[in-house]
Amino acid sequence: PPELVPQAEQSGLKAVLGKAPGQHMFMAFLGVHQNNKVRPTDAVNPDSSAQWLYPNSPLLDARVRRALNKAINRDELNKAYFRGKGEPVYNQWFHPSRPGWNPAWQQNFQATYGYDPTAVRQLLQESNYGPSNRLKVTLLLRTQGFAPWVADMVESVGNSWRAAGIEVVLDQIDQPTFLNRWNRLE
Repeated sequence: PPELVPQAEQSGLKAVLGKAPGQHMFMAFLGVHQNNKVRPTDAVNPDSSAQWLYPNSPLLDARVRRALNKAINRDELNKAYFRGKGEPVYNQWFHPSRPGWNPAWQQNFQATYGYDPTAVRQLLQESNYGPSNRLKVTLLLRTQGFAPWVADMVESVGNSWRAAGIEVVLDQIDQPTFLNRWNRLE
């Protein structure tokens, strides 16, 4: 684990970077689920709230999702949790070394999702969120054996969102409960 590398190096070991991409970290927006019981007439109307399981979710607004992305300083997270050696993930399902990679994902990432506190406030304002109507988001803190520091990193993201004026609720959850809620599309 990255947090043990300094200790290993102090004892005389050397950290070596692999040549193949390894584990990657990303956060997923939960709660934006299509309604499986949608009527055919609603399916042809993309603006129909009937097509969504939670039609009032602020995450259905692309500007809100973009604002949440732009509030995250990925460079600081990389320094804090990966000793500055993490590689950016521009598309969670693809890596530049794999077939199907689209270079535009990397080229457009900074403008679309890169850290920009000014743009965050503007996007939230366009979505009718601000000091008198704060966006409220729940972050799930769950322990993961392969990366015990993940909950700390998620909490760091929450602090970034708070700094942007977003109300953040932290919900500690174990893996079985998370999977149960995931399977029920909660």
